[in-house]
Amino acid sequence: MLRLAIKNYIINIPYTILLVLQMIIVLCVVNNILIEMIYENKVLGNITFEENLFFIDGNGQTGKRFIEDVTKIVGENCVGYMYKNGVVTVDEKDVICTPPLEYLNTTMEKIHYVLKEGQWFSDKENEVIIGGEIAQEYHSGDEITLKKDKKEKKVIVVGILREPGKVVHLTGSDGENLFSSMNKGKSVMLTNSKQLLAWTGKESSVEADKLVVDVENQDCLQILKKKYRVTSLEKAKSNGKKEIIKNTVGNILYMSILVGIALFSVCIQIYIYLRRNKEEYQIYRMLGLGRIGILQIWCMQHIINLGIVMIILYILLHLTGTMGESNSILTAFMIFHIIYCLLYFVVTIFVCEVALKELEEKNKS
Repeated sequence: MLRLAIKNYIINIPYTILLVLQMIIVLCVVNNILIEMIYENKVLGNITFEENLFFIDGNGQTGKRFIEDVTKIVGENCVGYMYKNGVVTVDEKDVICTPPLEYLNTTMEKIHYVLKEGQWFSDKENEVIIGGEIAQEYHSGDEITLKKDKKEKKVIVVGILREPGKVVHLTGSDGENLFSSMNKGKSVMLTNSKQLLAWTGKESSVEADKLVVDVENQDCLQILKKKYRVTSLEKAKSNGKKEIIKNTVGNILYMSILVGIALFSVCIQIYIYLRRNKEEYQIYRMLGLGRIGILQIWCMQHIINLGIVMIILYILLHLTGTMGESNSILTAFMIFHIIYCLLYFVVTIFVCEVALKELEEKNKS
C-alpha cells in the first residue's frame, strides 16, 4: 500500500508542486499577518506612565517655538520632547539596519517601557536602551560603538525593550491615539544623555509635532485647552486599544477569508484531478483495492504535501529569525498550523470521498 502511494505521488509531481507552492504562499502571508497582529496587541501592554501626563497637539505649530510657547504656560521642567539623529552607525552595520539615536528629556522619561532585560538609565553619560530587531543581536551590559561623521563613541546597552520594542513618538501621528504614536520602524535606540545628544552634533532634529506635558494645575490645563488640543495619555491609550481591537477583528476576518479561499481552491483542484484521472480508480480496483484502500492512497499524497510545506515553512521561519521570537508568537504559529493541517486533511478526505462515490456509481451503471 505504502509503495503504491509513493509511486502514485512521484507520478503526479507537477500537480503536487502546484498545491505545495499554493500552500506555502498562503501560509507565509498569513504568518506575517499573525506576527503583526500579535505585536499590535502587545505594544500598549508594554507602556505605563505617571499621572497628569497629556498630549498637546500643536494645531500645525511645531518645533522649538511650539516648545517655548507651551513652556511659558506649564514651566520648563514639565514639557516632554525628543531629539532624533538618523545617521548614526552602530558597530559598522549598514545604516539601513540601524535605528536613529533618540534623546528623551526628563518629562518623556515619565513614560515607562517594560524591559526584557537590564535596567533603565542611570546618571552616566554613555548609556542606551535598544529594542526591536537590533536588540536581537545584543544583551544588556554589551558595549557598542556609535559612529557619525568619522567620530566614534563607545556606549553601554543598559536595557533591552520587551518585544516588539516600540516607543512613543511626537511626530506625524494622532495626538488622541497612543497606538498611532508608536514608532513604525523595526528598531529603536534611546538615550537620556545630553552628552550623547551633543556628540551627535547640530543635525539632531527636535520631535515636536505634539508634546507631552506633566501638569497638575487645572488653571494651566484650561489655558492649554483654549489654545491647543489636549488629550490625557490615559484617554489616548484607551483610544489606541480600541484601534487595536478593530485591527485584530479585521486581520482575523482577512486571514479567515484567505484560508477559506485557499482551501476552496484546493477542493476544486483535487476534485478536477480525480475526475480527469479516472483510470487510477480502475487500476486500483483491478488490483483488488477496496474503498478504504483507494481513499488511503489518494489522501497519502496530500499528507506528504503537508509535511513538505511544514518543513519548508520551518526553514523559512528559522532563516528569517522568526523562530527566535517570543513564545506567544511561536505558540500562535503552532496553533494556527495545526488548525490549518486539520482543515486541509478534512477537506481532502471530503473531496476524495465525493469523487470516489461518483466513480463507484458510474462504474456500477
